[in-house]
Amino acid sequence: MSSLQFILDTDILSLLMRRNAAVLAKASEYLSEHRQFIISIITRYEILRGLKAKVALKQAERFETFCARNRILQIDDRVIIQVADIYADLYQRGELIADADILIAASALANGCGIVTNNEAHFRSNCLIESELLNRIQPHAREWGVVVEDAFETHSSVIAFGARDNQPVVLKVIKQTGDEWCSGEILEAFDGHGVVRVYEQTPGAVLIERLRPGHSLVEMSISGKDEEATDILADVIQQMSSVESSTSGSESLKAFKTAQDWAKGFDRYVATGDDRIPLELVEAGHDLFSQLCASQRSPRLLHGELQHYNVLFDSNRGWVAIDPKGVVGELEYEIGAGLRNPVERPELFLSRAAIERRLRQFTNKLNLDFERMLGWSFAQAVLSAIWEIEDGFAVDETNPSLRLAKAIRPMLGRDIT
Repeated sequence: MSSLQFILDTDILSLLMRRNAAVLAKASEYLSEHRQFIISIITRYEILRGLKAKVALKQAERFETFCARNRILQIDDRVIIQVADIYADLYQRGELIADADILIAASALANGCGIVTNNEAHFRSNCLIESELLNRIQPHAREWGVVVEDAFETHSSVIAFGARDNQPVVLKVIKQTGDEWCSGEILEAFDGHGVVRVYEQTPGAVLIERLRPGHSLVEMSISGKDEEATDILADVIQQMSSVESSTSGSESLKAFKTAQDWAKGFDRYVATGDDRIPLELVEAGHDLFSQLCASQRSPRLLHGELQHYNVLFDSNRGWVAIDPKGVVGELEYEIGAGLRNPVERPELFLSRAAIERRLRQFTNKLNLDFERMLGWSFAQAVLSAIWEIEDGFAVDETNPSLRLAKAIRPMLGRDIT
């Protein structure tokens, strides 16, 4: 798991731009590991308006160069939902702060980042620094002998970096039951084959090895090396598929959800009456998903969400997977998530040539059925859009998963079962 990333608050960025010695030293240390700074679009606005108001043209030019080289978090629907939650909490407690601070805080929470700030009082009040959820870490840390060094929240969990017996570890505590609740048990079932090693686990919490430097496969894919990244995904799948306990019908598989269980998402969506996904596309995805489920060959335990963001590099172990959902299905099922990622660069996977090239790589390396992988990828792309709607995200015709489903549909053969 990668080390914690931080958003620079406006006051810290101002100090950085003024070349404050203490801030420059910390910034250099941070860049040696992360390569880029992160700021909110709100911070960009606050800095830019000040420079323009002062007609500071040279500083504005330098600031534009800074923005072009670093990452700027936009305000999307995930952030807006988080903003509303923070505002409601602060309002009820009579501790309202400026909207800009709430927006920056929400951007950090929605993207799993911490905040570097001089205005600690404001961010403490909205739970970024001393969140009550961090209390969930302490019982597990005490039980498992972990000295916690740093912690942060994502939308679904509380994550702490620390050490046990001088060994770097990551402690992850899930906020509520869902896809990640049994991730420790799933990782344990793979016994370190292609996945991060588990030291301790219980439902809702897991202690794992810390991967260093911990960068994901996304960077390789978007930097013009997608073919190499696809080969790495195939290698990780091959390592995970070597687990002996994955025989069809094994007692060890009965504790995990199956692809058939996940198919219920199609029925749930239709029952809502929502029309953001064309009904005929939902029906086509559901029909094909059901056909593939009924004709599976050698179902086994799969990661369930094996894609570029969930494969990290460790200097000792190489590329390994994290954050499994865990699902029982045939190996061709595992390809779907990787085919619709990295989601931030859909142009990498939407063309027919890219789809065919990626699938050929999986076919050649893993000896998988091309047509079944294609069918699963189509049906899963539709189901992925459904899950995004269920999770509260905005979905329209520009959604990458829906665009992939529409790109694959004309490629489907008449009989892939």
